[in-house]
Amino acid sequence: MMDKKVGVIGATGNIGRTVVSELIGNSNIRMIITCRNISKLSKLYKPNDKLKFMKLNVNNCEELQEFADECDIVINCSSPSSLLYNKVAKVCLENHIDYIDVSGNGDLSNYLEGKRQLIEDKKLSYILSSGIYPGFTEIYPYYVMNLFDGKIDNMTAYFSSVGELSSNAAYDFVSSFEHEYAYGMSYYKEGNIKKIDQSKNKDSHVSNHILFSEVYPIISQEFIKMVNNNGSLKEAYFYNAYPDKTVFNEFMIIKIMGMHKNIEEKMKCAKSIATKYSLMARKYGNLTKLYIELKGEKENKKVLVKSSFEFDGDSNYISAIVAYACVNAILKQKKFLGLTLPYSVIDIEDCLKKLKEKGAVINTSIEYI
Repeated sequence: MMDKKVGVIGATGNIGRTVVSELIGNSNIRMIITCRNISKLSKLYKPNDKLKFMKLNVNNCEELQEFADECDIVINCSSPSSLLYNKVAKVCLENHIDYIDVSGNGDLSNYLEGKRQLIEDKKLSYILSSGIYPGFTEIYPYYVMNLFDGKIDNMTAYFSSVGELSSNAAYDFVSSFEHEYAYGMSYYKEGNIKKIDQSKNKDSHVSNHILFSEVYPIISQEFIKMVNNNGSLKEAYFYNAYPDKTVFNEFMIIKIMGMHKNIEEKMKCAKSIATKYSLMARKYGNLTKLYIELKGEKENKKVLVKSSFEFDGDSNYISAIVAYACVNAILKQKKFLGLTLPYSVIDIEDCLKKLKEKGAVINTSIEYI
C-alpha cells in the first residue's frame, strides 16, 4: 500500500506545529508542510524523504494548485479562516483531495453544505470544525452521552478556556459577529432553538469553579448537530464561561458598537481581544475546562451523570490532537466519510488517551436521584 501524502497548511503556527509533530512518526504517510517563508520551516524541521517543504501563499492560485498536486489529504491549520473562506477547500474539491479544517468558519460550512452531494459523488472525506471550539466542545459531550446506556432527557455543558490567543484567531471571533452562525441567549428544546430564561442562566454549583464565574448561553450549529444525534434528548444547554468579565465585556462592546465593519476595524478589535486574553492568562494561567451534566433515566430510576475535563496546558494542543485524530479517521476509513464533523468519525478514546498523557484530568460520576 502506497504512503498517503498529507499536506499541512500553517505548519509553523501553534496548532500546525503540534499536528506535524504527532504525524511525523506515522510510517504510512509522507508530509508536505507549507509556509510563506521556507526559512521558518527550516528552523523547526529537517526535510527528509517523508517530509517535504513547500512555499505557499494560499492567495496565490498557482502555488495553491502546485501544493494540491502533491496531496491526498490536506489539513488546513491556517488563520484567519474568515479571510481564507473557501480557497483551500475549493481547490481540494476540484482535485479530489480529502480535507480537514481546524476552524469553525460558518461561511465555509455553508459553502460546503451546498457541495455535500458533490463531495459524496467524488467519495471524499471533508471534516470541518476540527479544533477545540467548535470541535472538542462537541466531542467530549458526545463521549459522555455514549458512556451512559440509559435514556437522556437533558444535557448542560459549560466550556471555558483561558490562555494566550493569537490575533488571527481573535480576528475570526470578531468576524463571527457579522453572521448568526450560533444562537446567543438560547438553548435547544425538542429540535428547536428557544430563547433562554435569564433565571436559568447558571446553576449555582458551577460558580464554585473560578473559570465559571461569568457564563453566557450560546448554541452553535455544530453542537446542535451533535445533540440531534441523540434521539431521546429533549433539552440541551451550552455555556461559554469566563473567570471574570474582562473578555466578555470586550466582545459585547465590539458587537453592540458595530466596531467590525471592515478588515482594518476587525484587525484593531482582534489585537484588543488578544491583549485581553493575554492579561487573563497571566492572572489565571492556562486552563481549559469542560463540565457536562446529563439527566435521564435508567431502569425506571432518575439518573444524574456528571463529567469534567480539565487541561492545564496550551489549548492549541487540544485542537491539534483533534485534527490529528481526523487524519487517522481518514487513513483508517473503510469508505469515504462525506461532509462531517469530528465527533462522529474519530476514535474518541484514543484522542482522550493522548490528552491524558499530556496531563488532562477526566472525572465522571453516575448517581441515582
